[in-house]
Amino acid sequence: MNLKQYANKHVSGGVTWYLMPYTTLSFQNARDQFMKSRPIVTWSDAEYTFVWLEGYAVDLEFADTLTAEEQRLADYWNNRPSAIMERWHAFSFLVDTDTSNTFWVAFEATRNKQIESVEPVLEAEIPNSAPASVND
Repeated sequence: MNLKQYANKHVSGGVTWYLMPYTTLSFQNARDQFMKSRPIVTWSDAEYTFVWLEGYAVDLEFADTLTAEEQRLADYWNNRPSAIMERWHAFSFLVDTDTSNTFWVAFEATRNKQIESVEPVLEAEIPNSAPASVND
């Protein structure tokens, strides 16, 4: 299955991000697996970035010419270990703050706002939502 067909694409520099536009079981699994070793109350921005990248990224593509930071991200992405904590260690040594910030820009740019943020509806706006009268 080609998951890229479901992902939204965002290009920044030499990186093309393919990110799912809504929360998936993949994200929940990455978060839950990581929380087994690192309680969420101890997470820094780096841990949040790691979990969100692991949970939402379907694929990353890299241009032929990359900055040093983009090359380290490519090295991480293309050689990720299978175990979540090994991935975390590789990520934390290879990915810098600027690259993390670029991920968050891509994340925001690829969200499906209609799915993730439903406006609250007032009961008065729902047709036929008035309570039934006891005399009806």
